[in-house]
Formats: sequence, structure tokens, C-alpha cells
Amino acid sequence: MQLELDTLNNNNTWELVSRPNNTKILKSRWVYKIKDIETISPIFKSRFVAKGFEQLYGLNYIETYASVIKQIAWKLVFALAILYNLIIFKADMVSAFTQGTIDALLYLEQPEGFIDPKNPNSVLKLNKALYGLKQSARIWFYTLKPKLLKLRFKVLNTESCLFINNNTKVIICLYVDDLAILAPNKSIFNNFINSISKDFKIKNLGVIKDYLGINIDLNLNKGYIKLNQATYINKVLNKYNL
Repeated sequence: MQLELDTLNNNNTWELVSRPNNTKILKSRWVYKIKDIETISPIFKSRFVAKGFEQLYGLNYIETYASVIKQIAWKLVFALAILYNLIIFKADMVSAFTQGTIDALLYLEQPEGFIDPKNPNSVLKLNKALYGLKQSARIWFYTLKPKLLKLRFKVLNTESCLFINNNTKVIICLYVDDLAILAPNKSIFNNFINSISKDFKIKNLGVIKDYLGINIDLNLNKGYIKLNQATYINKVLNKYNL
């Protein structure tokens, strides 16, 4: 929990201010998650989020829609990777939603268990978007898109979350903060990671093994790619003791 707050503070996500009068203050909460629960070393994560359901349309937000790549689109692109001998890598944006500037004046209650003892009645004035807000995904998309365009990527006319760089032959499939990145070789991929890292915190996950809950078996030498949902199916079976 402290690590989560340190990350948000270092990102200038908010500033502590006096509680304003006649202003709606959104409540907050902690969300806990265990990743890789079936492995030997599960990862325990905590995330500080806003209770976005308390937001009022026209006052705390207006637009909320954010595009994500279609299932058929990224599967078609992955098939083309085999045809053109492109390696598929995976990357994850760290705390993606908090990297975009907020588009409304929003105040949030201090996190439970971490209230400033010197200013217990103060609130958080948001500078950046936060998980739980209705417009966070939209803010993130319109924060990332200009940076990709600056790196000479072009958006496919028929798919707004598919970015192509004709010079480097890098193709990006974007689903919120999950990136599948196709590149001719590892060197070109690393160059892209280094370039985007100047603006965002990004985690290089190496050659892709899964994407959006689907397992991926990629073998360029033999020229095939196989998709399956064995992990998801086993998780459901274990959950219901079947």
C-alpha cells in the first residue's frame, strides 16, 4: 500500500489542499488483488482508486468513451506476423491511468489508513487521472496517442488502436495499457521501448506468451502461431472444484 502511494506521489497525481466549501468530494477506497495465485510466488497488489460511481455527469466528467483494439484485428495482425516474420513482444504501461492530466476539477478524500495527521480534514486535489474515475481510460488513450504520432506512427483508418510505423516496421496493438508490439528484431523493439520510456513508465515483458487472457504459442522458425485459453479454463475449473 505504501509502495502504491509512493508511486502516486512521485507522479504528482495530487496535492493536499484545504477542504473546499460547497464542493463534492469523491470518496476513495483500496482494491486488493493477488496475481499469479496458482504459482509458487503469487504477487500481492494494492491499488488506491476513486469511487467513480459518485461522479456527476457534466460536473465531474463529460466524455468517457475510449477505443480498444478489436479481437479480430489483433488476431489478424498476429497472423500477419508469421507471414512477414515479425517477432511479437509484449509491454505493459506502469500505472497508465495516472500518467494523463485530469480534465476536470476533482477532489478526493485521503486514503484510508494514510490520512495526514497534521491535516486530517484536508483533501486531495487531483492533477492526474486516477483508477476508478469514469474518464480515466479516455484520458490515457489521448495521452498516449500524440506521443506515438510524434514517433512517426500512423493510425490505421479502420482500427483506431492499431499504430504502424512504416520506417521501422513496428506495429502496435493497443488495448488500454496492454501493448502487443510487432517488430522485425529485438534491437528495433528495444529502440522503441527506449523512445517511449522518455515519456512513460513502461515494463518490457519480452516475447509475448499471452495477450488479453489468451495464451500464445509463437514459433517463427516453424512458421506457426497457436492461441488457446487453457489458463482461463483451468482457473474456472479450479474455482468451482471441477
